[in-house]
Amino acid sequence: MIDAELLQIFACPGCRGALELADPNLVAELNEQVKAKNLRTLNGSQVTESLEGGLICRNEKLFFGIFAGIPNLLLPEAIRVESPL
Repeated sequence: MIDAELLQIFACPGCRGALELADPNLVAELNEQVKAKNLRTLNGSQVTESLEGGLICRNEKLFFGIFAGIPNLLLPEAIRVESPL
C-alpha cells in the first residue's frame, strides 16, 4: 500500500512524530463506524467514504485515512483513536 521508504518521510502534522501503518483490525473497526455513520474527524465532519487503510501517530493517537491509495495528512481531517493497536 505505502512504500516503506515513503513511510519514513511522512510525519504527523501535529507533533512531527513518526507515522506507521494502521493495523488492519483498526481499519475494519473504523469502517464499521463509517457504515454506522458514527465516525467523525477532528473538525467534526462525518467520514462518509470507506477507508482503504491508514497511518497512525501513536504520540497524538491520531489516524490519517488512506483514500484511493493517497494518505490524507490534513490535521483537521484526522480521526482521534483511543487505542491505535
